[in-house]
Parts: sequence; structure tokens; C-alpha cells
Amino acid sequence: MVMVRCGCGREYTDVSRLRKVGWQSDLKGGGLLLVECTCGSKFVAAELLDASFCDECGRMMHDEIKVCAESGVLCVPCARRSGIGIGEAP
Repeated sequence: MVMVRCGCGREYTDVSRLRKVGWQSDLKGGGLLLVECTCGSKFVAAELLDASFCDECGRMMHDEIKVCAESGVLCVPCARRSGIGIGEAP
């Protein structure tokens, strides 16, 4: 099991019981899952090396289709809502 530690010194082997703050970009093409310790501090519980975030809704995309548009990288639902045809022949 992987042990993660908060800045307060508490150690956790099962972060699934902690409150999830959410995924954030690491600004290097990856994603960081932030959780809240029982002391109230937030820390990184997991990291994905290849993750993108939809520029429209902010949802994290990992191992799925990403659509490049003029407005940025979009998830499939946002691309469809904006009228971009996915998988259509030109």
C-alpha cells in the first residue's frame, strides 16, 4: 500500500475516506487529486501523468478522446454542444 502524508504529520494508507477537493492541473500535462486531511489541510493524494482539462467545463480527461478546437481542448460532450462534429468525414 502507498502511504501519503499530510503536512501536519498524519499518514494515510486509504485516502478514499478523506474528502475529495478535486482534480487540478499540475501545469505539466498531468493531473493532481487533492484531498482534505482531518486537520483541514489539503494535499496531493494521487497523480496522473497524462491528463487534460476541458477548457469549457473544466472536467479532467484521461485515456479518452480529446477534441482540439479554436477555443482549446474540449471533452466530447462540450464539443458536441458547441456543434463540432466528431468522427464525421470532411
